[in-house]
Amino acid sequence: MQLTAVSDGRPVVLQGTVNPESAVKSGRYRIMVPGHASATADEPWPGVRGAAVLCHGLVIGVVADAVRDRGTARLSAVPAETLFHNTDARELVGPGCLEAAELRPALETDGAASRAPEPPETDALTQWCGGSEAFSVRLVVGASGEHRGDLARALMRRMAGHDWAVGAVALGADERALSALADVRVPLLLVVDRADARQTTLTHLMEAVSHRAFAGPATPVRLLLLADDDGDWWWETRSEALPLRDLPGETVLRLSGVPSAGRPTTRPA
Repeated sequence: MQLTAVSDGRPVVLQGTVNPESAVKSGRYRIMVPGHASATADEPWPGVRGAAVLCHGLVIGVVADAVRDRGTARLSAVPAETLFHNTDARELVGPGCLEAAELRPALETDGAASRAPEPPETDALTQWCGGSEAFSVRLVVGASGEHRGDLARALMRRMAGHDWAVGAVALGADERALSALADVRVPLLLVVDRADARQTTLTHLMEAVSHRAFAGPATPVRLLLLADDDGDWWWETRSEALPLRDLPGETVLRLSGVPSAGRPTTRPA
């Protein structure tokens, strides 16, 4: 993380490490800033309170307390999502949407930019996002790639309006970038286009989902996969990923235009 503070009358850029799990119980991020120790214990650090904390260029919080200790400097910050839901803060900042800063390196930058009319399937997928499951997946097959893309973008716009973080997974996203899914604290919708050709990406995502189920936040995650069909690739992916092995029958959404791959409806063991 990075922030700019005013220390001893001059601007200082500070680099540090945020523990995302620290906000689960305390409601604040705990931040360690090395290289700025004090000669005494628990010395207040003037000029740092109120500074915006940035991660990958996005504001993730605002410093509430700043103390320098003999070994390091310690900050606590109010998370951005807390401020986002505060009426007074929203009036000061103006309109905006939540983003998952942890995942920014793994996402495309213009995933919801299109303003094509909403496809009729958008309502059904919106209801799916609002379900009670901590994690759920939908596979959209058939029709054209353009239609599937329009549907995904419409759903992302819709859910961003419901204060969800949304994004399309970039083609170059690696394991390290995708592992951050385990720590995202806001409701999240992820889209994977051409999922039938991105087995490695799906494997890394499922590993992060499994980790999140045991130790991560309880906020919902929805994974929308787009592909031409639900053929062998889908069954192989499900058999190798524990979170995908026992899915409801409505998991595959078939759009008109291209027939299904003709696989049986039995689930992999």
